[in-house]
Order: sequence, then structure tokens, then C-alpha cells
Amino acid sequence: MKKENGAMKTNPSDSLSAEFLLTEYNALQDRARSLEEIKSGRLNFFLLVVGAAIAGLSNLYNGGPFVSVYRIGVLVSVLVLFLLGILTLKSAVDYSMAIVVLYRRAGRIRRWFVDRDETISRYVAFEPADDRPRMSMPSSFFAWRGGEPVLVVINMVSAGVLVGAGLSFIRNDILPWAGMGVTALLTWILQNLYIAKKLDKGERLEEKRVMFPFRPDSGE
Repeated sequence: MKKENGAMKTNPSDSLSAEFLLTEYNALQDRARSLEEIKSGRLNFFLLVVGAAIAGLSNLYNGGPFVSVYRIGVLVSVLVLFLLGILTLKSAVDYSMAIVVLYRRAGRIRRWFVDRDETISRYVAFEPADDRPRMSMPSSFFAWRGGEPVLVVINMVSAGVLVGAGLSFIRNDILPWAGMGVTALLTWILQNLYIAKKLDKGERLEEKRVMFPFRPDSGE
């Protein structure tokens, strides 16, 4: 193909290719939005369960025949919340990675149009490349890709309370509080390490599939 005034001369088959790629592009965007909604729905469901558990434990503590088993109720509740929170966090990271892959495939299609008309390269909303967006976001501590801070915090608290409540059956001194604090800190660290490792592994796998890397010196 030859360039004419910054644009590439097209052949008759380009219109059919453009129509096909536009259909692909719209399908990718729809799929990404669908995954975003699923991820948001799971997070909202988890928060609803957390709210219900807190309300139930509050009513249990305020009176009634079950006050004597309050600590057991706390233990069971936080165990369920912790397990559900870990599963929710895992699915959130997986969904976010899949969404990034879809956006990168859309960037590949965007590149096709920019290659055929370089005059639009300064006007496209996102980079015409398939190595963007990045899966990891190292510049922002609280902006993990897929690892919503609220999930990490709730899991941290749940793990701490779980250990603290368990130790309270053994001793009623400072040990349960110390165990709660140490467990919460370890849970925070382990979750962040898991998220970082998962996103880094996904990034390395996707780097092998990059066909059109971002070229900042080309005006993209």
C-alpha cells in the first residue's frame, strides 16, 4: 500500500475488513463491560453478606437466648466471611486480568485503522497498541488492578478477628489482641503479594502475545 497525504491507499477488500474488525471491536467492548458488571456484582454481593453478618452479630450481642454463644457466632461468621472474601478477591483479580486482555485486543484493532490512516493517530482516545493498558499499577499503592482495597481490608479484618476470637477461648489476656494484630498484618501482606504475583505473571504471559507495542516516539 502507498501513502497519500499521510493516509494509506486502500484496496477494495479494506471496506470488508473494516466492517469485520468493527464488529470484532464492538464485541470486545461488550464483553469487557459484561465482565465489569459481573465483577461489580460479586463485590456488591460480598458487601451485602458482610452487612448482614454485622447486623446479625449485633442483634445476637444485644440480648436473647443466644448471647451465651456469641463468641462461637463471631467465630463462625468471620470464618465464612474470610473464605468468601478470599474467593471474591481471586475472582476480582481474574476478571480484571481478562478485561485487560480484551482491551488489548481492541487496541490491536485500533492499530489497524491507524495504520491505514495515520492522520487519526492523534485523535484516538486510547493507544493503538496491544500492550496497553498494563495489568499492574505500581504508581498507586491503593489502585491494584482488580484487587479492590475494600476486599483486602475486609479480609484482613476477618482473619484478625477469626484468630482473636479463637484465642479468646484459651486466654482472656493480651494474647487474643496480639494474635489479631499479627494475623491482620500478615493477611494484608500475603494478599498484596498474591495480587502482585498474579498480575506480574499475567503481564509476562501477555508480553509474549504483543504484536503492536506502544511507540511513544511515533505520536501514538
